[in-house]
Amino acid sequence: MEVVDVRGLNPAERQEKVRSTAIKLKSGEVIEIISDDPRMPQLAPKIVKALGGLEIIKVEEGKEGLFHTYLRKV
Repeated sequence: MEVVDVRGLNPAERQEKVRSTAIKLKSGEVIEIISDDPRMPQLAPKIVKALGGLEIIKVEEGKEGLFHTYLRKV
């Protein structure tokens, strides 16, 4: 699993960082995105749609107020 920390990045920077990681993955591999943006549950589907080739496994809020989004490359 690849971990991508996007804390403090704007949406465009966040998407580019996820994209650059996703293109290196093989089908079935998972990316965990760590974000401090409380909008992440709403933004994750938009990221997946914009990038293509990914599916959402789950989005959850951690105890520390961070959001963990798990995406699988298809």
